[in-house]
Amino acid sequence: MLQKYQIIPLVVLLSLGLASVAHSDEMIDNDNEWRLSLAPYIWAASVRGDAGHPRVGTHFVKSSFSDIVNDVDLAAMVMGSARKGRYSILMDFMYIHGKVTQRLPVNIPASHILAKGKVMSGFVGAGYTIYSTDTVRLDTVLGLRGWHADVDLGLRGGPLNGISATTKKNWMDVTAGLRGLYRFNDDLSVTYWSLAGGGQAKSDWDLALLGNWAINKDLTITAGYRAIGVDYRKNGYVYDIVQQGPMIGLTFKF
Repeated sequence: MLQKYQIIPLVVLLSLGLASVAHSDEMIDNDNEWRLSLAPYIWAASVRGDAGHPRVGTHFVKSSFSDIVNDVDLAAMVMGSARKGRYSILMDFMYIHGKVTQRLPVNIPASHILAKGKVMSGFVGAGYTIYSTDTVRLDTVLGLRGWHADVDLGLRGGPLNGISATTKKNWMDVTAGLRGLYRFNDDLSVTYWSLAGGGQAKSDWDLALLGNWAINKDLTITAGYRAIGVDYRKNGYVYDIVQQGPMIGLTFKF
């Protein structure tokens, strides 16, 4: 009876795409027009947590930055934000497609496991500024995040060779929290956000801390660290994953 093995899920990613880092570093003013903030950036995220299927059980998952290049076939991320006065609109979409092979512990009657498929996640929300000065801005955020996991797991080698299972699940969560900005001077600032919630998943959260260097009024270099976690469990299906790692990009403001 198969009790435990390790896999590297397909959400190990090196994401490059059009994105907004979910902020705009303008402070509150009387501007009645919407302002946009977009940025192409790279996020190199490792993975840690549990993944499971009723046929094969729930098992520990771990990967690192060194696995990304070989494991990911396609990874893309698109985020965006628009701000008008105290109000803002946010969106976030991630897509990861790939395959990995991982050796199993010696007590498992198979030599390794092959995982291939795709994971998608999308967020839509709104923000409202509750505090703003010349150097500080703090927003409240409320939104919905949806997930889609479509992953095939196949055992290779040993008595269990050829046994496979497919996880294809969709779920939706409500998340809320804070995002803000602290400006050191006209060129340097720090952006952060902290969102958490749940719904069909037991928990769903997103944290980030980013430093910003404004090259000019329309272009900013952004670098920092981001972590996203979700814990979905239903009828033996488990997707309890934390993705975290450094990110760097260019932010364009319109």
